[in-house]
Amino acid sequence: CSNCQESSSPYRCRDCFGTNIWCRDCCVSAHIRAPFHCIQMWNGNYFERSDLLTQELIIDLAHYPDDCPSI
Repeated sequence: CSNCQESSSPYRCRDCFGTNIWCRDCCVSAHIRAPFHCIQMWNGNYFERSDLLTQELIIDLAHYPDDCPSI
């Protein structure tokens, strides 16, 4: 992983500048504010299309980063 140095880093982003390869957790963290970027995952032979929702990105639609005061 370009961020945490974990050896299992099968993700890359086609929309981000640079050639970073990330583990799942760092890829999701790096895209909190860019949830619609085109993520690809290495399948052992080539990078195939994936998405951040499949990788468990949670999109908070209101009151970020605080909790909703109505709850």
